[in-house]
Amino acid sequence: MFALQAGLVTSQGKLTAAGTRYLASEDPDLLLEAFEHWSETGDFDAVTRLHALRGLRARGVRLTPPAERNQRIVEALSWCPAGVWIAVTDFYRAVKIWHFDFEIEQGGLDKLYVGYSGHNNYGEWASDQDMWLLTNGLYINAVLWETLAALGALDIAYLDDAEGMFPAEAYYYDEVNYSRYDGLMCFRINPLGAFLFGQADAYIPTQPVDAALFSVAADGRIKLLPQAALSAAHHAQLAQIGDAVAGGYQLSVPKLLALLETAPNLDLPRSFLAQRNSGPLPPAVDDLLGRVEEDSRALKIQSKALIVRVRSAAVAEAVLNDPTAGKLVRRLDDHTLLIPANKETALRNALRALGYGLLDE
Repeated sequence: MFALQAGLVTSQGKLTAAGTRYLASEDPDLLLEAFEHWSETGDFDAVTRLHALRGLRARGVRLTPPAERNQRIVEALSWCPAGVWIAVTDFYRAVKIWHFDFEIEQGGLDKLYVGYSGHNNYGEWASDQDMWLLTNGLYINAVLWETLAALGALDIAYLDDAEGMFPAEAYYYDEVNYSRYDGLMCFRINPLGAFLFGQADAYIPTQPVDAALFSVAADGRIKLLPQAALSAAHHAQLAQIGDAVAGGYQLSVPKLLALLETAPNLDLPRSFLAQRNSGPLPPAVDDLLGRVEEDSRALKIQSKALIVRVRSAAVAEAVLNDPTAGKLVRRLDDHTLLIPANKETALRNALRALGYGLLDE
């Protein structure tokens, strides 16, 4: 979800140009751009992940933009010390003291509640403090855990069995837990988080981004090195350009051609192979990539065409012999004609003059 909201993948799960650049380079600055895009524009609402919270679809409910809430949380994190464990309850207090609190429902809690709707009609469903914890507090937990920790910006400490551990209680609620995130106890801003939250000017990965991961042979065989620490991202890149084989991958011309349907060239995979190879990239492999780039332009779609089925050979002949319609169509067989898609309207007009109609199937 972060990758989608940060503009790294499309809603169909395909890499965007920004996602492809980051995957190829692992440049922290590109990740920072994606992170800022998420915090400023992301519209996925983590409040929907809180299963105990009711009223989200109530008539007249107006929720604040998720990006506004997320930005407040990130701002509060930017004030926190990096490299030390921070209790989540202390962070709650800091959010309020530092004036980074936020609303989930515009104008205050009116439609949202925890418990039963029947009881909610008679007044408050928890104390003021507990109402805040069961809405804002759990929302903070969800963002810390499900986005920031999953991204690698935070280390987290939590309890698997958190029954009764969350420091709040609703008056009319009898389930064991309020959310998946009740057990979040502490978090720690690590070096990547310090960089993303603006506390550090740069981020130096623990694993060098140019360490050799494989050995590329002249025939395009990519053999993984025995001690190489390949991440899921590395495997994803290799799977984009090659087929999995024993001990590694084999460069695939069809996959490279598929990449070139949306990319102007193979500079990114070429750079990745050269950067992570155990030596210089074999000239034969560079030649292969160049040939694939050239062959990707071997055929070009000039215009799209429509296939028209004709009732009889006699009708087809009449259309072909017409001085207007005959200039628009080509014969495929006795019952099939071919026309450029942009000539459909002209053909319809010509056919009407001949006394024929053209139907869409």
